[in-house]
Amino acid sequence: MEGYIKLVALHERNNQTTRKDVWFSESEKIFINQSVETKEDFIKLIAFAYSWMPTIPRLLGDIDWNQVHSMLVKMQSGDISDREPLLSMIVPYINNSVVGASKVLYFMAPQYVPIIDSRVLNTWFKLMQPYKLRKTTNSVHQDIERYIQYWDYLLEWIENTNGHASLRKLEGMLYGVNGNVSI
Repeated sequence: MEGYIKLVALHERNNQTTRKDVWFSESEKIFINQSVETKEDFIKLIAFAYSWMPTIPRLLGDIDWNQVHSMLVKMQSGDISDREPLLSMIVPYINNSVVGASKVLYFMAPQYVPIIDSRVLNTWFKLMQPYKLRKTTNSVHQDIERYIQYWDYLLEWIENTNGHASLRKLEGMLYGVNGNVSI
């Protein structure tokens, strides 16, 4: 709870000086909770996610859509037990990027899937000492493992705040602080 209170204070301080980007707030309302019934729907969702990034998406290879779709449906219902196999399938397909995949999955199931990116990790590494994450990785597989570990830490933290936090609230604060953790 102590770390959560510090994060809230840091976010409130930073939030007073951080300009809100209209594109993120307006597009999020449109993009979240998307229905993905076809591979084409999934590709549209990738385009939505990459509109939040300074990168043009590249689809690398192909995916087994039937298998991916069944795991996505489970995730949308709150069953995150297939995170690792799902990420192992979609990350190599979506630019080999865990960041891109996290944003795609977030748009499908925002209440169950956190976004990870450099700003979130910048804060995490400076603030969250008891919750160690590997700073650098040598492979996509290690990136996926780090993301799942981060996801699990957030879920643990939410549980320990007795309902005061949600995935989106925590990742929003981590993003907003952007590593500026000196008080």
